[in-house]
Formats: sequence, structure tokens, C-alpha cells
Amino acid sequence: MLHIENEFIKKYILDGNFGLEKESLRIFEDGTFAHTLHPFPEDRHIVKDFCENQTEINTSVHASIEETLEELEFHNQRICQKLWSLPEKEYLWLFSNPPYIENERDIPVAVFEGREVSKTAYRDYLSHKYGRYKMTFSGIHVNFSVSDELLLAGFAEGQKRAGIFLQVWRPSGAARWDTGMNLRRSLITAVSMRMQTIFKNMLTEAF
Repeated sequence: MLHIENEFIKKYILDGNFGLEKESLRIFEDGTFAHTLHPFPEDRHIVKDFCENQTEINTSVHASIEETLEELEFHNQRICQKLWSLPEKEYLWLFSNPPYIENERDIPVAVFEGREVSKTAYRDYLSHKYGRYKMTFSGIHVNFSVSDELLLAGFAEGQKRAGIFLQVWRPSGAARWDTGMNLRRSLITAVSMRMQTIFKNMLTEAF
């Protein structure tokens, strides 16, 4: 296992690769669900999740959380500019809990075509198994992988990368509240603070 008292390990303990996934529901000015098609059909960084109106930002992988947040803000601004230019202006719902939903038919399951038609079938399966209401909750996912330097500091250099990851994360999977919790809190706090700034700017520009 990695020993934090090791000076070399301590040097790289917060190094790694970062990525963010942010989900938001598109709504009209009165707070009701938008039923328009996803406005970024060819964009790999701005996709749709369970609902046709559930926009998801997928950032690239970055070596720092600051770079990741900058890209997140960039895509968020792109989305807002596009939504505000539509014939009927749309907005991103700012909260994880969804707004008022009239009934399950008011939740438009995302539609995929061609080679991706199986994605719609999978969403239909989720709809029948869990109901559409649960699928409308949105959030931010923080993806983090430790650096090669940190891995090699704790294990033999010739060991396979997959084996190293399993040995590092298996104990923390057994004991959910482990040494990585402080790091997770730091990342989530950084994301939350930056998103507050983004939302304030959005509201200022919108109104």
C-alpha cells in the first residue's frame, strides 16, 4: 500500500488526471421542461443523458482541477449562448432536483438513431425498471486518476498498470471512508465554488 509518510509519495499524492461530467436540465422561462431536440448533435463535449433535455458536459482529461474547471465553464457558456439564441429562449435548470414535472410523459427519453439506437433502447429499459422521475436528477461527477509517478512510488515498476490500480483502490472499496476522502472533498469544494460563480454570471447575463 501507499504510505503517506514516504516523502516521495507525499510529493505526488495530489497529482493525477481530472475530468468532470455536469448534467443540467433544459427548461423554458416558466420553468417547464423543454421538449426541443438536443441542440449540440455533433459535439462530443456536450451530449444528452437520460432525457432529450438533459444536457451533459464531458470535459477532456486535464492535469489540474483548475484547467478542468476552465473547460467546464467554457462549455457552460457555449450552451447558454445557444439556448438564449433559440426562437423560444431556454435555460439550464440550476439544481440537482428537477423542476415541476406534470407527469412521466413530460419527461422526454433521449432519442438516438443509426449506430447509437441501442442507447435509446437502454434508456427505455431504465424507464420501465426505475421510472422516469428518478432519471431526471442531475449532478456533477468528478473523475480522478492518480499519477504514474505515485503508482510507481508504491509498487514495482514492472507491474501492470491495471494491477496497480486494483491494489491501490481495493482497500478503499472495502472501507468506503478512506484516505482519499479529503481529496474528494477538496475537489468537490473547488467545483462547487466555481459553479456558483458560473451561475451568478449566467443569471446576470440572462436578466
